[in-house]
Amino acid sequence: MDDSKYSRDSIVGKLSNLGYAIRPIVAGNFVKNPVIKYFPSYEYDDLSCSDFVDRNGFFIGNQHYNIKEEIMRFGDIFKE
Repeated sequence: MDDSKYSRDSIVGKLSNLGYAIRPIVAGNFVKNPVIKYFPSYEYDDLSCSDFVDRNGFFIGNQHYNIKEEIMRFGDIFKE
């Protein structure tokens, strides 16, 4: 899963430099969240996929107004 030639930091850095608002993803490995201590105890198996999302995921902000141009530019960035 970690075989991409691009790192999360390089992608987020490029997008941020181009003016995109980047936020941490609201997903990933929830058992790493301190709030988990308030839930009943569970035994967890392999959470490698959740760990991957936790390490590599990001959220690109959106707006309530038309951002079609920005979305199209976003696609072009990844084609490059």
